[in-house]
Parts: sequence; structure tokens; C-alpha cells
Amino acid sequence: MFLIFGIKRIGHKKVGYGKDYCNSCQNEAVVERYRWFSWIHIFFIPLIPVGYYSHTRCTICTNDPNAKVRTSLWQKVLFLMVIAGLNWVLYQDGLLDDLSYGLAIKLLAMLMLLGCGYWIYRGRADVSKKERRKQLTPVDQKICMMCEGEVVVAKKTHCSRCKLEVF
Repeated sequence: MFLIFGIKRIGHKKVGYGKDYCNSCQNEAVVERYRWFSWIHIFFIPLIPVGYYSHTRCTICTNDPNAKVRTSLWQKVLFLMVIAGLNWVLYQDGLLDDLSYGLAIKLLAMLMLLGCGYWIYRGRADVSKKERRKQLTPVDQKICMMCEGEVVVAKKTHCSRCKLEVF
């Protein structure tokens, strides 16, 4: 018997927009929020509801604006420790002495260690997402950026024409 099953997205639509700082493209950008409902289906017939899901998308680079794109300090230090261990093993007496290119391998490993140390040293402390959001220019609260309709300022600010939430 042949069985087709899986998870089906229903109603994938744009529900809002706002200004945010995008970690991927390092720009201030308009961010769109999308939402959908998921169902478990058999033979493409939705049977069991799973729930609502949402995601945001940068309008400049189309990536997730909250994605982690930089290497953290602990990952850099771990890489430095691995390279230092490699150097310690390579510089043991007699390990690479009989090879004609042993000195080149040792020098390359030492250059990698120095380069990794420089990578950690030159790394700047990133400004937090909260600090970047304070520097953003606010969204125009009068005209919708998507359909140029009138924006209604209420408990949930939204456009009167396209019904998108402004956050």
C-alpha cells in the first residue's frame, strides 16, 4: 500500500511589517512578518491541527533578520585551542623530521595559530540588538508602507486598507 503523509501549511500570508536591524545584511530594514497554520495530512487531506507558526523576513536580503551570522567568542577560542593542540603535536621531537616538507607543515601550523590569535584579537564587541533598535528611524505612523493606506493607531496599530499590523 502506498501512503502519502506529512505536514501541510495552510494560509501562508503576510500579517505585518516594521523597522528592525537585520543581522544578515547589517542594515536598517523593513521587516515583514508572515504567519501560517500547519496540519498533519494523509493523502493531502488535513487531519490533525499542529498550530500557528510565524517568521520574519528582511525586505533587503530576504533572510531572517534575527539570524546569527557572526562567530561567537567561545567558538573562536575553541578553534584557537584546537590549532594550539595541533601545533603542540607537530612540534614534538622526531614527528616530522624525516619528511622533506615537515618544516613547511610546521610553519603553516604556526601561521594558522598566529592568524587565529589575530582573528580573536581584532574581533569587535558587537552592539546589542536593543542598542541598534534605539537608533532606528521609526515607521511612519500615518501612511502604510505596503499599500499607502491610512494607518490606524490603536492598541494594535494596523493599516485600514490592507489590515497589516505595524510593529
